[in-house]
Amino acid sequence: MIGSQVFRAGEKVFLVWVILFLVVVSGVQASPVVSSFKINNGAAETANPAVTLPSICEGATGATHSYMASESPDFTGAAWKPYASVPLFILSNTTSGTKTVYFKVKDSANAESAVTSDTITLGGEGYSVVAWGSNENGLCSIPSRNIGFVAIAPSMGLKSDGSIIAWGNSAELPEPNRDYVDIAASNGGWHFLGLKSGGSIVSWGSDLYGQCSVPAPNSGFVSIAAGENHCLGLKSNGSVVAWGENL
Repeated sequence: MIGSQVFRAGEKVFLVWVILFLVVVSGVQASPVVSSFKINNGAAETANPAVTLPSICEGATGATHSYMASESPDFTGAAWKPYASVPLFILSNTTSGTKTVYFKVKDSANAESAVTSDTITLGGEGYSVVAWGSNENGLCSIPSRNIGFVAIAPSMGLKSDGSIIAWGNSAELPEPNRDYVDIAASNGGWHFLGLKSGGSIVSWGSDLYGQCSVPAPNSGFVSIAAGENHCLGLKSNGSVVAWGENL
């Protein structure tokens, strides 16, 4: 009888420990897993030091997760930022060659993913531009010092130092002319876009169809495009914003 009572008491103690174990285990949250990370969607090289860092981390959002990116394997000088599936990153451009970017994600419980990385080759100091076709309004007249370009659009080019050189219809640029990472223009060069390193868009030129009226909030952009009478912007969370003529 006594042995039976002791056994049952032991069973109760055992069950309590099992319940406690299940509670603890069920409360453990798995660390984030970055299943994909590619600089510029896996491009082998770039002339523009401004790149995107597309990543896949299941369940991650800007409200619940953060990311950190750095060219240093120990993330020296880097800071946590709200998670974005396509964030913008500026490569160090003091030297050309192979660049490695290290990337990790953490959740609201501060559980961090394993560090992942990717490489891309950054070109030299940029390229020269060759233009041909109708030279009406100076559309093909590239200004002198035709070197150091990392991106081009109708009637303008982006320099490696983040400034824009314009000619033809886009010759009048808004100030300050610095910190640009991407440019876009309509065919024929009637309206123009410049993407700043902070993720905002500067627009100028014809606004007949609202193509220069960037919708609020003008932030979080990582890529831009311009159509004949409309414009598009890609946000760091993967969404697309459109404005202008909507035929």
